[in-house]
Amino acid sequence: MHEVAKACLKAFQIIERGEMVKQRDLSLLSHTESSCSRGKIMLGHLEIFLKYLNDDIKNA
Repeated sequence: MHEVAKACLKAFQIIERGEMVKQRDLSLLSHTESSCSRGKIMLGHLEIFLKYLNDDIKNA
């Protein structure tokens, strides 16, 4: 889960700069996916959340 947290932090740092999170940044998240279902669920929710944030940045 530590790798998931680092990937989340990176994504939020990108968003703070007002930039969109690119697919390659999200691919980092999929590589950090652990075998535990809790980690997979967390990553799924994060990807959806980031998609909505990207849409907000595009429409701003």
